[in-house]
Amino acid sequence: NIFLMKTDFAGNILWSKQFLFMSDIHYVGSPSDKIHETSDGGYVLMAMKEIIKIDSAGSVLWAKELFLDDMGTNEAIETKDKGYMIAGNGPVMFSLRAPWNIPQIGLIKTDSLGNSSQCIYNLSINSTSSTLVSDAVSFSSVNAGMVMKMQPVINSTMLMVDSGCVSFIGSINEKANKSENAISIYPNPANSNITIGILQIAKENTIIINNVNGQELIKRQTTNDKLLIDVCNLPNGIYFIKVVNENGVSVGKFVKD
Repeated sequence: NIFLMKTDFAGNILWSKQFLFMSDIHYVGSPSDKIHETSDGGYVLMAMKEIIKIDSAGSVLWAKELFLDDMGTNEAIETKDKGYMIAGNGPVMFSLRAPWNIPQIGLIKTDSLGNSSQCIYNLSINSTSSTLVSDAVSFSSVNAGMVMKMQPVINSTMLMVDSGCVSFIGSINEKANKSENAISIYPNPANSNITIGILQIAKENTIIINNVNGQELIKRQTTNDKLLIDVCNLPNGIYFIKVVNENGVSVGKFVKD
């Protein structure tokens, strides 16, 4: 649940709202929600994995759920075309956490109604008015020290860019150094068939192909170390392969053209 209150400059309550929705768990100690005024006089509220657009009276206009890491410090800023640029940590899927030395940044661009071609989904939300009573309080200030701004300088860094909203790092058993080389995919790019080679011996393998939206499109089981899969009917784009067996989960991707 999210509680939102609007006051005047003197602190008098103008309205208060409670937003109820079903989504992923919000963790104690996670970054605070953020809110910005928009050019139409309303507001955009950025929660952990949710973006909520409200009017000047606090009524919900639309709400979306984002495919971003739910522990990230996500942010949404209105752009000149009245859409929104959303930035956050991740996304990371099929792993526990991205390694500290391989951070991920997810960027999602939406239109003015919060729609995007991928990585964003409709969210059902209920808004109710809340009755709050405010009392005047007094505060005294004390000198608690000096605020110093830290501005680290980055001379150079390596930046890897990938389209889509699913990224694979490591495996369920955290064998990140092995999972990248645990399967082979050829030809890649492919236009009709792909052969998936499983390099670690296993009694049975489950092979799953997902698109960049995380939708499961193909699922096969095999006891062999190679499997030929017909991908003729898949639209051109990037696809992700997950191989599950007793050794853990190995991942890879291929391009259909």
